Amino acid sequence: MEFGIFGWWLMLAALFQLSSIHACLREEREALLRLKASINSSYVYLFTSWNSSQEGRNCCDWESVVCDNTTGRVIELHLSYVRAPYQEVWYLNASLFLPFQELKYLDLSYNAISRWAPNEGFERLSGLSKLEVLDFSGNNFNESFLLSLGQVLSLKELYLRGIQRDRPINIPISELGRLKNLQELYLDGSYIDKSFLNKVGVMTYLNVLSIQYCGFNGSLPIVQGLCELMNLRELDLSHNDFEGILPSCLANMTQLRIFDISSNRFNGSIDLSPLPSLKPKLRFSPPSSHC
Repeated sequence: MEFGIFGWWLMLAALFQLSSIHACLREEREALLRLKASINSSYVYLFTSWNSSQEGRNCCDWESVVCDNTTGRVIELHLSYVRAPYQEVWYLNASLFLPFQELKYLDLSYNAISRWAPNEGFERLSGLSKLEVLDFSGNNFNESFLLSLGQVLSLKELYLRGIQRDRPINIPISELGRLKNLQELYLDGSYIDKSFLNKVGVMTYLNVLSIQYCGFNGSLPIVQGLCELMNLRELDLSHNDFEGILPSCLANMTQLRIFDISSNRFNGSIDLSPLPSLKPKLRFSPPSSHC
């Protein structure tokens, strides 16, 4: 009889464990509610599921939140366009994300982010040691916002698209150069200072570089420039105002599979036959003599 009671207790404990394995942690649920208050979005409907009621206690079921199926820990936050364009600028507090220690993906694009809260920038975000994908596209910050970016050493993909300013933004290449795990960098549609092209060669570990619609002009620099990026698989230079002859050293990028230089003013040609992986169907655009 005693063994039977003990067996029932074991079964109940196992059922309890199974029922809670997909539920989020209380501290992460509370952290999400603090984040919601900080966002202060006028789009109320976006956060209707983010509540502390009995029905909403499992934050893994909330919109824009993705949890690990086994641990129940938050691993992705999809927070693009959660603030209305007419709302006042958002001074972002990186400490709000520190409770999510398993976070791998963070999208904060198009939210009128202007700057960090004092002493709450990338140096704090570096506490997320598993963060691999970070999207700050479509916000309105300058280069000072990107200081200490190099401390988020786990990053593999970085999106800084559509950062529009009244003057070119100076991308801190020294910070990017510290991100040895970074494989993909997207700057499309951002008004970038041309000095970036003279220094980008330090990021030799990049697989993807996309800088279309960035307002670049003139010729492509060779020294410490694109030709140093020998691991590139995708290179998109389209819709700028580049001109002159393509550097012949581009033919040494033997890993290149996608190469888009359309809508520029390049002239002449280079022999790309040494690039065995480059295929026309993968969006290759030959040199053009017109815009």
